[in-house]
Amino acid sequence: MEKKLLYSAIALFTLELVIFLADLGYLPTPIFESNEVQTRQPMIGFVRKTRETVRKKSHESIFWQPTSNKDTLNAYDSILTLENSAAELELENDIQLNLNGNTLVVLEPVEAQGQKRFRIQFQKGNLRTLSSKQDVTMKTSDWILEANKGTDISVTQMKDQHIQVEVLKGQARISHTEVKKNSTIISSGSRVALSKQHVKSAVKISKDFEWITNNNQMVKYDYQFPTPVTLSWKGRATRLRLLQPGQNFINKKLRTDRHGTWTGQFEPGTWLITAETNTSTSPTLMLKVLPTKKPRYLSPLPRDRHDATTTTLFDWLKHPDIDEYELQISDTSDFSNILETYKTKDTHLDIFLKSSGLIYWRLQGNDHRGYQVPAFYIYPLYNVKTPLDPPQLRPPLQRQPAQKKQKKGTSLLKKFYQKQSVLGIIDWLLPTAHAKNTPSPSPEKTKKTIIFSWYEVPEADYYVIEISVSKDFLNPLLVKKVTQTEFSWSEFDINTYYYRVAAAQNNGRMGLFSTPEEVNLNLLDTETASKELKPGVRLSIEKIKNKIKKQQKEDTTELEKKTTKPKNIVVRSVLKVEKPVALKRHEMNITGSLFWSGGYIINSHSTKNSVKAHQSGFSVRRLGLNLTLPMHKYGHLSLHSEYNENKWQSDTDKLPFQNSLIQTHWFHSLMYASQNSPSPYGLFYESIGIAERSGSESMSLKNIEIYGLLTKTRYQFFSSWNTQHTLGMGYGPPFFVLHSDNYVFYGLNFWGEHTGNTGLEFNIKYGQGSSGLNFIYSQIMYRIGFEF
Repeated sequence: MEKKLLYSAIALFTLELVIFLADLGYLPTPIFESNEVQTRQPMIGFVRKTRETVRKKSHESIFWQPTSNKDTLNAYDSILTLENSAAELELENDIQLNLNGNTLVVLEPVEAQGQKRFRIQFQKGNLRTLSSKQDVTMKTSDWILEANKGTDISVTQMKDQHIQVEVLKGQARISHTEVKKNSTIISSGSRVALSKQHVKSAVKISKDFEWITNNNQMVKYDYQFPTPVTLSWKGRATRLRLLQPGQNFINKKLRTDRHGTWTGQFEPGTWLITAETNTSTSPTLMLKVLPTKKPRYLSPLPRDRHDATTTTLFDWLKHPDIDEYELQISDTSDFSNILETYKTKDTHLDIFLKSSGLIYWRLQGNDHRGYQVPAFYIYPLYNVKTPLDPPQLRPPLQRQPAQKKQKKGTSLLKKFYQKQSVLGIIDWLLPTAHAKNTPSPSPEKTKKTIIFSWYEVPEADYYVIEISVSKDFLNPLLVKKVTQTEFSWSEFDINTYYYRVAAAQNNGRMGLFSTPEEVNLNLLDTETASKELKPGVRLSIEKIKNKIKKQQKEDTTELEKKTTKPKNIVVRSVLKVEKPVALKRHEMNITGSLFWSGGYIINSHSTKNSVKAHQSGFSVRRLGLNLTLPMHKYGHLSLHSEYNENKWQSDTDKLPFQNSLIQTHWFHSLMYASQNSPSPYGLFYESIGIAERSGSESMSLKNIEIYGLLTKTRYQFFSSWNTQHTLGMGYGPPFFVLHSDNYVFYGLNFWGEHTGNTGLEFNIKYGQGSSGLNFIYSQIMYRIGFEF
């Protein structure tokens, strides 16, 4: 009975964990997801505009779904906006509802006294609503707000659970949910604060104060924070009160001025700002400070050369916050002198540039409300009237013949068995004394050089070669001026590189760049003296012989002296030495298993330098080895080792500068179990790839090393079904890591004494560091193993 309860609890826990990860979006849930949620509730509106993460949940569902523009809304839908997100809703009877970040509402159309009314359940955050044709009711946990049609009202939740209500236009009635007879009327230009039980006296908003903005709203986009924002107004003010919903007020003292400005540093989020004197207060200014994505330029590339007699194609990817793009051309890098300006709603412009020589270009734009999204990148461009031709890369050379194949007679399996035998493992575990042998010369070293070559360009005095780790050439790794038609490069790491070449003359005349090419140095063949990697790129390997060190020679001479025959040795007695019994491998009773698994893997990273990544897909490259070594009456040692490799491909339309990533994962453990305890415990070492920034628009994976403790339990139920659970925790700077591995399998009987197992495996690793660093690595896999 206890086992059944335990197995039921494990199954229930696994189901809850899967549902929880699916709700967070870490696991795919095709069973529960669909484009339209099946609901019996009537449609009451649609989503006009969303920004960042906005989610919707119907009355019949337990899952939150991503919400985008033009999605329909039904009665009793819940709408949630996360941090730095926003949503504009268009509801029936021309009800406009604007939700800012960290806001949760429920849309409830109700019938009251034969009339259809609309009610909004306000849970948290900040919202603003305007209804021109219908009365709107807002309900909080303690208060009911009834706004007449035509009323523009703003509701904000404070940190201490107080509710701030401001009526910008129209009139509203406020009553308590428990004491409905006592109500308060607030009219246009008034602001009140609601505690759990009481309504504070209304504050009248000064008519002599005016924010120099559009409808008391302001939006500031930026890429780095805090960002400076300048506020301007007409009227008197002695202090500013800054508030983020759910936070405390921040007071800033000002000079008494009829007209004033103030510049402050703001973090992302929605800010509610009021200007006050001792006797008056201003309307609330809503300032949205929003992080925006960096634009991605496709062409031309930085420092590109272009023929001034033809049109230039400017191309970029669509930006989520920009509705209209503005391309600017300047002859200064700070754009103090703008020469040309072009506007478009498309993501490309093919124009004839009026300016020649060195110019600079950038891309900015406006969102759907007209607020500016600033430029981030500024690219230099050479518009040359009579450019030299681009160099042509040399074709591949004939490769050298491959090395001769090894003679037949020894199979790969036999070689592996000779090197990886169990006796070899025993020799590694048990110390053995060896005589000092004569040292042999160290193996030959090699010096690798990559040679880039191209055909000569007539009239060229020299060439410029650029080598970059990214396709955009934004921050090239090397820019070199060479006078020959080839360039030798030896100070490189194993990586994928991009290169291009341009010709030039000493008088300043420039040439066009060749088409950028990619070379993958991960494919280097160290056994080939010369190999063509790409057209115009070959590998040269120079062998360097090493000499035996003087100290090694001295050690050899000393060893020869010690091994000379001793003189006049008298043997007093002779001990009888019995011949040792030969060690038999089967007497060690060493057991083990090999396993392979493949399945669906999900990675989520949030690391330094604002790197956030999410990878998911199928992998079939996971192999493992288990060995169990008995320790006579003390128990046994368990050795475990596994290797997993995943290759992640990026979406080239969204991430044009991101290369494919290869993630390797090593896991080794050494565990001990006594005779009285079936549950082993021990140490583990792990190496796992974590995202880090490698360029302005790309990332790479850096392996971190983790050390920690772990324990394992195993249960058997029915006849051949088993479960195995491993729990570990460790530390790998800067992450503290927890992981749980669970395996439900069925025992298989093969030939003779050999057995196997097969089943499903669910593993999850979670790493948490300081300053928001974290990663989640989860996998659901099918596994098959063979025991020996």
